[in-house]
Amino acid sequence: MAKIPRLQSSAQVRPTSTSPGARLQTTNAGKNQQAIGEAVSVLADQVQKIITDTEITKADTAARRQLKELEVEAETSNILDASEYQKRIEAIGNETSRGISLPAARSQYKANFSNQALISDFNIRRTLTNRRIDEAVATMGENLDLMRESYVSAPSEKERELLLKQMKMKIDNRVASRIIKAEEGRKLKNKTEKDWKQATIRVAIAEDSEAAKVGIINGDFGDLTADESAKWLEVADKKTEKNKAEAQVAKEKLWSDTAAMVQENILGVTVEDIARLMTDGKMDPELGKDLINFKRDKKSVGFFESDSKTALELIRDLDEGVSLDQSFLKFSRQLGRDMQSGLINAKDGSELSINIKKIYELAKKKNNPNKFIKFMNSIGNFFTRKPGGEQINSDDSYRSTIQLLSEIADETASEASIRDKAREVKNELLRRDNPTLMDSEDPTESSYRLQAVDILKTNGYPTDESNIKAAIEQLKQNDAK
Repeated sequence: MAKIPRLQSSAQVRPTSTSPGARLQTTNAGKNQQAIGEAVSVLADQVQKIITDTEITKADTAARRQLKELEVEAETSNILDASEYQKRIEAIGNETSRGISLPAARSQYKANFSNQALISDFNIRRTLTNRRIDEAVATMGENLDLMRESYVSAPSEKERELLLKQMKMKIDNRVASRIIKAEEGRKLKNKTEKDWKQATIRVAIAEDSEAAKVGIINGDFGDLTADESAKWLEVADKKTEKNKAEAQVAKEKLWSDTAAMVQENILGVTVEDIARLMTDGKMDPELGKDLINFKRDKKSVGFFESDSKTALELIRDLDEGVSLDQSFLKFSRQLGRDMQSGLINAKDGSELSINIKKIYELAKKKNNPNKFIKFMNSIGNFFTRKPGGEQINSDDSYRSTIQLLSEIADETASEASIRDKAREVKNELLRRDNPTLMDSEDPTESSYRLQAVDILKTNGYPTDESNIKAAIEQLKQNDAK
């Protein structure tokens, strides 16, 4: 059996012949393969670098965002322990690094993250420290406010001095704890002591300005300079004047209300009732005296006729004055004098007081009270003459005025509505005096027309429509003068 030779290695194979072209072809193929391999390797490295860079960038972006959010959270969170934030910073580093695939790149990222972590940790610690300082300052401020109240209400100078010492010690402790600077502490002590002393004087003046004034002069409020004493004495004087003015306003209001109550019920109140009100300071002495004299006069229990002219003058001369309560009090005094003089009876006096009080109360609700009072005065004159100039009987004028006042019951009544009511009252009066106007829709205009026709006939002029209109216009102009 023929034996097949075995090759030991490729080195044993030899070409039977080697030509230059064959050798060149083999060399070029090897170089090409090597170049392709190197290119593939470079490309793979570039892809890995891109992937790694993207992973690191994503991780870094996420870490920076979360660290910033943590810093912001530290500004308001109830957690003030820095170690808690350190744990969360470390957790952010671990969590964000998981997205990096190459171990070496992950290690490099963590090294870089530690720098960011240090910065965030510093920022958070600074924020927490500032918050603790703010809290300490706020607590100290609240504590000083409470001590201030104790200082102001302290019964003796000795207790006030003790509170001042305690206040200064508290501020010194804050300086020692570096919560505030030494210069800030010095200024705060001086300012607090000054504020407390001023508050004590201010409260004393508010409670009793005259007694406080004596205390300032006697040095009861510590060492005050001459300028400070002069300043506080001026404040005390102003407070005294203000108290007097307020007391006067309150007294006038009380007297005004009491006058209305008594005069509205003049037949029911007794001399003793009036005297008691005067003794208690609830009634104007001048008015009270007149009303007592009126009650003691036997005429007061009768029903004599009031003098309508006197009553009308009271209505038409309402005074706007400095205050409406003061003005009503002035009216009440005059009414009391007229009643005591026998010019106005009890019934009419009561009715007048009720209606005029109503006018003043209505005026208080107007934007311009004084203007409204003047308007009511002009309304009072509305019933003095008939169209054409004829005087209205004073009794009729008075009754018409009282009727108008009693009909102003709507507290939101406008001046226009009051004028309409006045016109209605006057029309009733005209219809009563002239039966020919009973069916007229507008007695005032009808009255002018009747007078115009009468004047034209008396003077021999034609009573055509143009002449009647001209005569009416002339009559209205005469009434307006």
